[in-house]
Parts: sequence; C-alpha cells; structure tokens
Amino acid sequence: MDAGNYGIELFVGLPPVQYKALAGECQKKLVNYYAEDYIFRYNRAEYCLSIPEVKIYPQGFSALFAPLEGEKPLILELAKEPNALLVDIGGGAVDVIGVEYGRLSADEHLFTSFAHCFNECCQRIRIRAIINSCYSSILAQKTGNYN
Repeated sequence: MDAGNYGIELFVGLPPVQYKALAGECQKKLVNYYAEDYIFRYNRAEYCLSIPEVKIYPQGFSALFAPLEGEKPLILELAKEPNALLVDIGGGAVDVIGVEYGRLSADEHLFTSFAHCFNECCQRIRIRAIINSCYSSILAQKTGNYN
C-alpha cells in the first residue's frame, strides 16, 4: 500500500434481534469515535486513514459486500432476487436475515418460514440419527462386530 490518504468505509454488524433498537445509536457513537483522522508513519512513509462513513447492518449482512477471490460481491447477485435468506451460523447461535432485491427485508414471514423449516430439518436429522444408531446396533448384534 502506497503512502497517502485513505478513506475507509466501516461496516458494523449487530445481532439481528437488537438491530432495530441499537442501529441509530451505535452509528452515532462510532461516527463520533472515528471523527478524527489517524496519521502514522511506516517505513518512512506517511499514511492518513479516515473513516468518513459507518454503516450498521444486522450481523452477517456486511459479509455480502466483500468480494470473494476473483468474484464480485454476492450482494450484486442478490440484488436480482426477490427473496433470499442470509443464515449466519456462529458459535452457539443461528441468525437469519431476510434479503429482498439486495436490501434488508422487514417481512417477518420470511423469518417464521425459515424457523419452521429449520426446526423440521433438525427433527428429521435427529430421527435419522436415531434410526441409524438402532440399525448399527442391530447389525453389530447379527455380525458380532462391536466397535
């Protein structure tokens, strides 16, 4: 990176449940926090970083703006789709965000539909695991192969 002035667009994610309540307040605080430019030297070159814009989205949504290796950001493809779901699977939480033509969706039906589908899939996986476990036990008894 060459010396010079750089403006950085900051994307921040909030948990979807808290997004509506905290987005405005969080954005104001971050804009104030990053109001000053950051000037530093590295290898005798001077850099000036500014953060002129802070965008607040539900957690996971900003990932749609990052280009993957050699590809366009996914948001460009989602801009063509009437309905999509972004599923952010974390360490103990699954957040679902509705997207309509590349914008956040306010349609609560998308979330309830997904929740119903997700729960049904989990139920089927549990049932399949139980069946496979029982089948493995029966097979082990017939063959005498207990691992």
